[in-house]
Amino acid sequence: MIRYTQQQAPANTVEFKATESSGYGELLPPNPDLPQALKTLKEVSESDKRNATRARYAASEKGRKAIARAKAKYLASNKGKETTARATAKYMASDQGKESIAKYTASDKRKTSRAKYAASEKGRKARAKYLASNKGKETMARATAKYMASDKGKETIAKYTASDKRKTSRAKYAASEKGRKAIARARAKYMASDKYKEASARRWAKFAASDKGKADQAIRYTRTTTYRLAIKQGLSEELAREKAESAAEAKKAELTSVPPTFQSTD
Repeated sequence: MIRYTQQQAPANTVEFKATESSGYGELLPPNPDLPQALKTLKEVSESDKRNATRARYAASEKGRKAIARAKAKYLASNKGKETTARATAKYMASDQGKESIAKYTASDKRKTSRAKYAASEKGRKARAKYLASNKGKETMARATAKYMASDKGKETIAKYTASDKRKTSRAKYAASEKGRKAIARARAKYMASDKYKEASARRWAKFAASDKGKADQAIRYTRTTTYRLAIKQGLSEELAREKAESAAEAKKAELTSVPPTFQSTD
């Protein structure tokens, strides 16, 4: 029967047409954005889940220790140092940073912290190392010059110069071997300088123009001329010196004597 049915079927294939639907149960056309939307939704879900996991891990004891180790390792690296330096410089240049620095600088906490650090062994070593460097020497020289030029510095220096402590300190230093050598070097250096020569010339000119200077010149002139004249007369050097000293003493007495005052008898 099957074979008979197949033989009885017409040779031409009958075209089948489905009845058109009225809309009920109709499939929606394919949306090209749907796969991407599903993928994004999945990523968001996984991201929230991952963030929650990371938050729980960061709040745990193990997580805190691991984060601290990673942070310390990063800050010790060149990249971490550069990043920290840039962030610090950016913050300090901002208005908020300047305000915070000024507030902290004027606070008692900062003063206490600096005093505590300066009194510590580490602070003393750091300061000694800095003062021994070229930068430290230049900074201290500028600070000292600025302070000495200020009114407060001048007042402090004048007060210390007139104090017994300074006189005692100078006397003790001048009496020491180191002080004697230093003073001798400074004196030799000063006397060989142009400044000393100019000062000496000014002092001599001032002295020569005074009455005392003129008298001194007259006495020395009398001593020299008398000595030379005595040598020319054939006297010995010893007798010539004695005669010159006598003439100088007589000239000195003449110049320093007070002329008598004549009173009227009327």
